[in-house]
Amino acid sequence: DMLTTICDDTIGSFIDVTSFYQAWGGCDKLTSIPEGLFRYAIKATDFTYAFQGSGITSLGANLFKNCLSAENFSGMFQACKSLAELNENVFAGCSTVRNMSDVFHGCDALVTLPDNLFNDMVNVTTFESAFANCMGLTTIPSGLFKKNTEVQNFRWCFNLCNSLTEIPAGLFDYNVKAENFEYIFNNCANLNIIPEKLFSKNINAKNFSNVFSNWRHR
Repeated sequence: DMLTTICDDTIGSFIDVTSFYQAWGGCDKLTSIPEGLFRYAIKATDFTYAFQGSGITSLGANLFKNCLSAENFSGMFQACKSLAELNENVFAGCSTVRNMSDVFHGCDALVTLPDNLFNDMVNVTTFESAFANCMGLTTIPSGLFKKNTEVQNFRWCFNLCNSLTEIPAGLFDYNVKAENFEYIFNNCANLNIIPEKLFSKNINAKNFSNVFSNWRHR
């Protein structure tokens, strides 16, 4: 795919658009998203795989701030192998989004995450495989999920994050409704520190299958 640039929507071209499903998927020469691309996308609900496999390198602030109807961000940046930088306000205003599964799945260049990345996403119910196969990810901020009190599913969330060396204490303290932690740290082979009481507040949890499977503690 030879698409290299997207222009800002300055005239309201997207005002009646409801789905951006795989809109720029596979555009591996596309390296950036203009700040005003979704300025008028007030009716869009579905952003599934919108930039999957694209060549974007960073995400700026307020990209989806006017997307007042957004619900599904599943796989939106999956396999964006060059994505290395996330502004902490990239999801500002995204209070209607419910599905964040696979959103950064396979983003190998991500090393760190902003502490407030998901602060406005108060209605998300699933982060399944959100950071799975992010093999460069070295740390998780302790407050990453502190505002996501509706989450029920963390299945596979950090699967194969094999550069992670520790899990911060209190990571899931505010996720009281979470039920599924299956495979969440599966294949995180270099974990050295797992805090006590990591899941002590998760009183509704039902599934811890393979939660630390293939962990080779040294």
